[in-house]
Amino acid sequence: MQHGGKYLIQKDDIYHQDSDYFFCDSFLAYGVSKLFNKNKYSKNTKIVETGNFKSNFLKKEFKNLKFDHLKNNILYIPISSSFLIKPFYGSMEINHYFKQIEICKSLNKIPYYKKYVKIISRSIIFGKILDQLSLEHNPINFDLVNYKNLSVKSDSVLNVVKDLMPKIIICDSLSTALYELLFTNSEIIIFLDQENLPKKDVIYSLLKRVHLVKNISEMKFAINKIKKKNILKAKNDEFLKKFYLNKSNEFSPIN
Repeated sequence: MQHGGKYLIQKDDIYHQDSDYFFCDSFLAYGVSKLFNKNKYSKNTKIVETGNFKSNFLKKEFKNLKFDHLKNNILYIPISSSFLIKPFYGSMEINHYFKQIEICKSLNKIPYYKKYVKIISRSIIFGKILDQLSLEHNPINFDLVNYKNLSVKSDSVLNVVKDLMPKIIICDSLSTALYELLFTNSEIIIFLDQENLPKKDVIYSLLKRVHLVKNISEMKFAINKIKKKNILKAKNDEFLKKFYLNKSNEFSPIN
Protein backbone atom coordinates (compact mmCIF):
# COMPACT_ATOMS: atom_id res chain seq x y z
CA MET A 1 0.00 0.00 0.00
CA GLN A 2 1.25 3.46 -0.86
CA HIS A 3 2.30 5.18 2.36
CA GLY A 4 3.29 8.62 1.16
CA GLY A 5 3.44 10.94 -1.81
CA LYS A 6 5.35 10.75 -5.09
CA TYR A 7 4.96 7.04 -5.95
CA LEU A 8 4.32 6.31 -9.63
CA ILE A 9 4.34 9.97 -10.68
CA GLN A 10 8.05 10.91 -10.66
CA LYS A 11 11.19 9.56 -12.27
CA ASP A 12 12.39 7.59 -9.22
CA ASP A 13 10.48 4.41 -10.12
CA ILE A 14 13.60 2.26 -9.76
CA TYR A 15 13.88 3.32 -6.11
CA HIS A 16 10.31 2.25 -5.30
CA GLN A 17 10.74 -0.92 -7.34
CA ASP A 18 13.34 -2.10 -4.86
CA SER A 19 11.67 -0.70 -1.72
CA ASP A 20 8.03 -1.67 -2.38
CA TYR A 21 6.85 -3.27 -5.62
CA PHE A 22 9.05 -6.37 -5.44
CA PHE A 23 7.65 -7.29 -2.02
CA CYS A 24 3.96 -7.70 -2.85
CA ASP A 25 1.49 -9.21 -5.30
CA SER A 26 -0.70 -6.08 -5.39
CA PHE A 27 0.22 -2.48 -4.60
CA LEU A 28 -2.56 -0.04 -3.67
CA ALA A 29 -1.75 3.36 -5.16
CA TYR A 30 -3.17 6.89 -4.89
CA GLY A 31 -2.91 7.38 -8.66
CA VAL A 32 -0.62 6.41 -11.53
CA SER A 33 1.00 8.42 -14.29
CA LYS A 34 0.17 7.27 -17.81
CA LEU A 35 3.92 7.23 -18.39
CA PHE A 36 4.70 4.73 -15.62
CA ASN A 37 6.52 1.76 -17.18
CA LYS A 38 4.83 -1.16 -15.45
CA ASN A 39 6.58 -3.87 -17.45
CA LYS A 40 9.92 -2.51 -16.33
CA TYR A 41 9.28 -1.60 -12.68
CA SER A 42 6.41 -3.84 -11.46
CA LYS A 43 6.08 -6.60 -14.01
CA ASN A 44 4.76 -9.20 -11.54
CA THR A 45 2.91 -6.82 -9.22
CA LYS A 46 -0.62 -5.50 -9.80
CA ILE A 47 -0.87 -1.73 -9.33
CA VAL A 48 -4.38 -0.93 -8.10
CA GLU A 49 -5.50 2.72 -8.18
CA THR A 50 -7.50 3.04 -4.97
CA GLY A 51 -6.76 6.63 -4.11
CA ASN A 52 -5.96 7.51 -0.52
CA PHE A 53 -8.40 6.21 2.10
CA LYS A 54 -7.67 9.20 4.36
CA SER A 55 -8.78 11.61 1.62
CA ASN A 56 -12.46 11.21 2.51
CA PHE A 57 -11.76 12.46 6.03
CA LEU A 58 -9.58 15.35 4.83
CA LYS A 59 -12.12 16.41 2.22
CA LYS A 60 -14.79 16.64 4.91
CA GLU A 61 -12.54 18.49 7.36
CA PHE A 62 -11.35 21.10 4.87
CA LYS A 63 -14.86 21.55 3.45
CA ASN A 64 -15.95 22.98 6.79
CA LEU A 65 -13.38 25.79 6.64
CA LYS A 66 -14.40 29.21 5.37
CA PHE A 67 -11.80 29.57 2.64
CA ASP A 68 -13.49 32.65 1.24
CA HIS A 69 -11.84 34.58 4.04
CA LEU A 70 -8.17 33.75 3.66
CA LYS A 71 -5.69 35.90 5.57
CA ASN A 72 -2.57 37.68 4.31
CA ASN A 73 -0.38 34.88 5.63
CA ILE A 74 2.30 32.84 3.92
CA LEU A 75 2.85 29.35 5.29
CA TYR A 76 6.13 27.63 4.44
CA ILE A 77 6.28 23.87 5.04
CA PRO A 78 9.88 22.59 4.85
CA ILE A 79 9.82 18.99 3.66
CA SER A 80 11.80 16.57 5.79
CA SER A 81 14.82 15.03 4.15
CA SER A 82 14.50 11.33 3.46
CA PHE A 83 17.66 11.68 1.45
CA LEU A 84 19.64 10.33 4.41
CA ILE A 85 18.59 6.91 3.12
CA LYS A 86 21.00 5.71 0.45
CA PRO A 87 20.92 5.14 -2.43
CA PHE A 88 18.37 7.83 -3.24
CA TYR A 89 17.07 9.33 -6.47
CA GLY A 90 17.05 13.11 -6.26
CA SER A 91 18.98 16.15 -5.08
CA MET A 92 21.64 15.68 -2.43
CA GLU A 93 20.49 16.48 1.11
CA ILE A 94 22.96 19.36 1.46
CA ASN A 95 21.50 21.07 -1.62
CA HIS A 96 17.99 20.54 -0.27
CA TYR A 97 19.06 22.17 3.00
CA PHE A 98 20.69 25.11 1.20
CA LYS A 99 17.46 25.64 -0.75
CA GLN A 100 15.51 25.78 2.51
CA ILE A 101 17.94 28.38 3.88
CA GLU A 102 17.46 30.56 0.79
CA ILE A 103 13.66 30.26 1.05
CA CYS A 104 13.75 31.41 4.68
CA LYS A 105 16.09 34.29 3.89
CA SER A 106 13.83 35.47 1.11
CA LEU A 107 10.58 35.14 3.08
CA ASN A 108 12.17 36.97 6.00
CA LYS A 109 12.52 40.05 3.76
CA ILE A 110 9.14 39.94 2.01
CA PRO A 111 6.76 42.71 3.21
CA TYR A 112 2.96 42.83 3.30
CA TYR A 113 2.41 39.23 4.42
CA LYS A 114 2.83 37.61 7.81
CA LYS A 115 5.11 34.59 7.37
CA TYR A 116 5.01 31.28 9.20
CA VAL A 117 7.05 28.08 9.09
CA LYS A 118 5.54 24.75 10.08
CA ILE A 119 8.04 22.48 11.79
CA ILE A 120 7.63 18.80 12.67
CA SER A 121 4.49 18.44 14.77
CA ARG A 122 5.21 18.81 18.49
CA SER A 123 8.95 18.36 18.01
CA ILE A 124 9.75 21.49 20.03
CA ILE A 125 7.52 22.69 22.87
CA PHE A 126 8.35 25.78 24.96
CA GLY A 127 11.86 25.74 23.56
CA LYS A 128 12.48 22.13 24.59
CA ILE A 129 13.36 19.55 21.92
CA LEU A 130 11.14 16.48 22.23
CA ASP A 131 11.90 14.74 18.93
CA GLN A 132 15.58 15.07 18.09
CA LEU A 133 15.56 12.38 15.38
CA SER A 134 12.78 13.99 13.34
CA LEU A 135 14.45 17.37 13.56
CA GLU A 136 17.71 15.94 12.26
CA HIS A 137 15.87 15.00 9.07
CA ASN A 138 15.02 18.70 8.70
CA PRO A 139 17.95 20.72 10.09
CA ILE A 140 16.44 24.02 8.90
CA ASN A 141 14.30 23.87 12.05
CA PHE A 142 17.38 24.61 14.14
CA ASP A 143 18.08 27.77 12.10
CA LEU A 144 14.67 29.44 12.29
CA VAL A 145 15.67 31.50 15.32
CA ASN A 146 17.84 33.54 12.91
CA TYR A 147 14.83 34.82 10.97
CA LYS A 148 13.07 37.39 13.09
CA ASN A 149 10.16 37.88 10.70
CA LEU A 150 9.25 34.21 10.53
CA SER A 151 6.94 32.74 13.17
CA VAL A 152 7.03 29.01 13.96
CA LYS A 153 4.06 26.66 14.11
CA SER A 154 4.35 23.10 15.43
CA ASP A 155 1.23 21.06 14.72
CA SER A 156 -0.37 18.94 12.00
CA VAL A 157 -0.81 20.39 8.52
CA LEU A 158 -4.58 20.41 8.98
CA ASN A 159 -4.48 22.28 12.30
CA VAL A 160 -1.93 24.84 11.13
CA VAL A 161 -3.97 25.61 8.00
CA LYS A 162 -7.13 25.92 10.11
CA ASP A 163 -5.37 28.38 12.39
CA LEU A 164 -3.64 30.54 9.77
CA MET A 165 -5.97 30.32 6.73
CA PRO A 166 -3.00 31.36 4.54
CA LYS A 167 -3.39 32.90 1.11
CA ILE A 168 -0.11 31.29 0.04
CA ILE A 169 1.49 27.97 0.98
CA ILE A 170 5.03 27.05 -0.05
CA CYS A 171 6.60 23.57 -0.14
CA ASP A 172 10.22 23.02 -1.11
CA SER A 173 9.54 19.71 -2.87
CA LEU A 174 6.68 17.53 -4.03
CA SER A 175 5.68 15.46 -1.01
CA THR A 176 2.82 13.93 0.96
CA ALA A 177 1.93 17.34 2.43
CA LEU A 178 1.00 18.64 -1.01
CA TYR A 179 -1.87 16.17 -1.39
CA GLU A 180 -3.54 17.43 1.80
CA LEU A 181 -2.98 21.08 0.89
CA LEU A 182 -4.84 20.64 -2.39
CA PHE A 183 -8.12 20.64 -0.43
CA THR A 184 -7.53 24.27 0.56
CA ASN A 185 -8.32 27.40 -1.43
CA SER A 186 -4.80 28.66 -0.83
CA GLU A 187 -2.44 29.32 -3.71
CA ILE A 188 0.35 26.75 -3.54
CA ILE A 189 3.95 27.20 -4.66
CA ILE A 190 6.03 24.04 -5.16
CA PHE A 191 9.76 23.81 -5.81
CA LEU A 192 10.53 21.01 -8.25
CA ASP A 193 13.51 18.75 -7.68
CA GLN A 194 15.36 19.00 -10.98
CA GLU A 195 16.99 15.62 -10.26
CA ASN A 196 13.61 13.89 -9.84
CA LEU A 197 10.98 15.65 -11.88
CA PRO A 198 7.35 14.50 -12.14
CA LYS A 199 6.36 12.78 -15.37
CA LYS A 200 5.00 15.02 -18.13
CA ASP A 201 1.30 14.18 -17.66
CA VAL A 202 1.65 14.81 -13.91
CA ILE A 203 3.27 18.21 -14.48
CA TYR A 204 0.43 19.09 -16.86
CA SER A 205 -2.15 18.39 -14.12
CA LEU A 206 -0.09 20.03 -11.39
CA LEU A 207 0.32 23.24 -13.36
CA LYS A 208 -3.44 23.73 -13.35
CA ARG A 209 -3.50 23.79 -9.54
CA VAL A 210 -0.12 24.91 -8.23
CA HIS A 211 2.66 27.32 -9.12
CA LEU A 212 5.75 25.29 -10.04
CA VAL A 213 9.09 27.03 -9.51
CA LYS A 214 12.76 26.12 -9.83
CA ASN A 215 14.45 28.85 -7.79
CA ILE A 216 13.98 31.78 -5.40
CA SER A 217 13.49 34.33 -8.18
CA GLU A 218 10.61 32.31 -9.60
CA MET A 219 9.14 31.95 -6.09
CA LYS A 220 9.15 35.71 -5.58
CA PHE A 221 7.66 36.24 -9.03
CA ALA A 222 4.86 33.77 -8.21
CA ILE A 223 4.14 35.51 -4.88
CA ASN A 224 3.89 38.84 -6.69
CA LYS A 225 1.52 37.39 -9.32
CA ILE A 226 -0.70 35.96 -6.59
CA LYS A 227 -0.74 39.27 -4.71
CA LYS A 228 -1.86 41.06 -7.86
CA LYS A 229 -4.36 38.24 -8.56
CA ASN A 230 -2.90 37.82 -12.04
CA ILE A 231 -2.94 34.02 -11.96
CA LEU A 232 -5.01 32.14 -9.38
CA LYS A 233 -5.25 28.34 -9.50
CA ALA A 234 -6.92 27.26 -6.26
CA LYS A 235 -10.19 26.13 -7.85
CA ASN A 236 -8.73 23.41 -10.09
CA ASP A 237 -9.05 19.86 -8.74
CA GLU A 238 -7.81 17.76 -11.67
CA PHE A 239 -4.63 16.55 -9.94
CA LEU A 240 -6.55 15.87 -6.74
CA LYS A 241 -9.04 13.64 -8.55
CA LYS A 242 -6.46 11.78 -10.63
CA PHE A 243 -3.76 11.22 -8.04
CA TYR A 244 -5.22 11.33 -4.52
CA LEU A 245 -8.99 11.09 -3.97
CA ASN A 246 -10.42 7.77 -2.83
CA LYS A 247 -11.61 5.67 -5.76
CA SER A 248 -13.33 2.95 -3.71
CA ASN A 249 -16.12 2.55 -6.27
CA GLU A 250 -13.83 2.23 -9.27
CA PHE A 251 -10.86 0.03 -8.33
CA SER A 252 -9.05 -1.03 -11.48
CA PRO A 253 -5.72 -2.87 -11.51
CA ILE A 254 -3.14 -1.84 -14.07
CA ASN A 255 -2.06 -5.10 -15.70
